[in-house]
Order: sequence, then structure tokens, then C-alpha cells
Amino acid sequence: MSFVIILYLGIIFPLLLGAMGKHFLKKTMLPIYVMGHAIQFAVLFLCGVVINFTKLSILSFARGYLVVSIVVGIFCVILTCREWKDSLPDWKPGIWNVVILLGELGMMGGSILLLMPHWLDMTEESLYQLSATGQLDDMGVLLYGVLQQLTGMNPITLVRVFLPIFFLPLFYDAYHSFANGRVWYLVFAYMIFGLFIFVPGYIGLEVFLNIWNPTTLVISVFLPVFFVCVMQKVYLEAIIVALAMQGLMHQAWLYILFIVIVAVGVQIGYRISDKKEGKKS
Repeated sequence: MSFVIILYLGIIFPLLLGAMGKHFLKKTMLPIYVMGHAIQFAVLFLCGVVINFTKLSILSFARGYLVVSIVVGIFCVILTCREWKDSLPDWKPGIWNVVILLGELGMMGGSILLLMPHWLDMTEESLYQLSATGQLDDMGVLLYGVLQQLTGMNPITLVRVFLPIFFLPLFYDAYHSFANGRVWYLVFAYMIFGLFIFVPGYIGLEVFLNIWNPTTLVISVFLPVFFVCVMQKVYLEAIIVALAMQGLMHQAWLYILFIVIVAVGVQIGYRISDKKEGKKS
């Protein structure tokens, strides 16, 4: 039963939420899996605010969240069942597709089985730190707290064994979207992130060491997604991703503000360049 709960809240429910997001946001640039996790983290951020205000225990919230997520999941299936066939990506069994897939599976297996988390990562410790009312001291790991309370699993096993199973595909899905079929982009991105296995101290970029760490998720996954959303002018998705980042990390608003300033600067630069080219012509 514990595995079923983790599988549902970690993979199935985000997929259903992403499909529902695709249903209502026809022009979205986000892959289904990325959108689903962004929606879930954004909702949990808003729920965390309510929990802090009402002093609700994590166990009570977890039970209620599971029931609501099942009801919402059924609604998502009914709403989007006809669209799943069109939403699935086309598989082109070329040699490079196979090589990339095998490489990703190898990196995922190595991350889960062989590599030790960075010493700065304190994610599982935060799940032990429940206050007298049963609240998490760090609401950035609210989803992890929900899973731990529902399953009773050891936090170290939950964080280091099970969370990478659905967060590493989240990372790969995001960068496949950025690559848009360009194999060289994927290879380059994986090489860059792979280098941080051997360069300790940059926890936000150590995807293959501690993908579950909120800082790593924000900087290596959701921050690039947020930048793409802003540049593509899909602002509702940008707001969802921004809420997800803020829910994971308290200082995320600084990164959000920086990205917005950069995006505005780039857009102004494009307009100035277009005006200059118009005058020359």
C-alpha cells in the first residue's frame, strides 16, 4: 500500500494534473509531467500557508490531501481521457533516441544506487523535525512529509530511494522540452550536470547526487522552466511555476525576480534591435 501511495502522488497524480493543465491551457509550452508537478507543488505551497495559519497537523492534512487528490484524479481522467492519445509524445526509434534513453536510464540507476548525497543535503533530517502539533518545521518539503506520514516509511529510504524515481524523470522531461529534438543539446546538458558529481559544493546543480533537495529542484529544474515560460509569454504557467518554486524554497522569490529582470532586459534588447534594423532597411 505504501508503494501504491508513493506511485500515485509521485507519478500518476502529477500526470493527471498535467493532462488537465494541457486541457485548459491549449497553448502551454510545458510537458505534461513538468506541468503536473508544478501544479502540485504550487497547490501544496498554498496549503502550507493554511497549515501554518490553522496549526493543522501534517498527518491530518496528509489524509485529507490523499482523499482530495483521488477525487481530483478521477475528475482528471474523465475530463482528459479522450486527449491522452494525442498528448503522448511520438517515439522515433532512431539510434540516437535509443542511446539517449539508455544513457538516461544508466544515469538514473547510478544516481539511485551508487552515488552518495552531498553532505549539505538535510532533506531527510527535516522530516524528523515535527513540532508538538505535528507540523513540519520546513514547509518546503511538505510533499515529502505527506508521503512519510501516509506510509510511515523511514525518511532516509523515502528520500534517497523513492523520490529520485519520479524527480529524475522530471529533470529529463524538462530538458527534453528545452532540447526540442536537438540531441547535441541534451548531451551537452547532461555532461554539464554530470561534472558536478565531481565538483562538490554546488548543491543546486548536483542533480545526480540529490535531485530531491528543494534547492536542487528549484535551480536545476523549475528555474529554467520559469525562464522559458516568461520568454514565451505564457504567464499563467509562469505564475504556477513561480508558486511551486516559492513553496520549495523560501528565497526563491529572489531567483524569480532576477529571471523577470533578465527576461524584460532581453525583450527590450530585441525591440531596440528590431527598430535599428527597421531604420536601416
